[in-house]
Amino acid sequence: MSAEKTHPGRLATVAVMSLSPYVPGKPISELEREYGIGDVVKLASNENPYGPSPAALTAMHAALSEVWLYPDGGAHAFKAALARHLGVRKTP
Repeated sequence: MSAEKTHPGRLATVAVMSLSPYVPGKPISELEREYGIGDVVKLASNENPYGPSPAALTAMHAALSEVWLYPDGGAHAFKAALARHLGVRKTP
């Protein structure tokens, strides 16, 4: 195959190629200058002004002792917990 045919841009589906690129918002300094304001707090859609919850912090600290290990690729513990939650019994 030629390099032109195998270029990554040509391997994408039509749906992927039709996506618009991400356009970041204006930096805080530009917003302050443009609107003549100060002390701006600007959050992305996945951020909050309070930080992580105490429960999330506890879970993150607990996970730190194992971050160097590969996770269970079969997600066995997750599947078992989900089955228990949904009341699904394991079949032999």
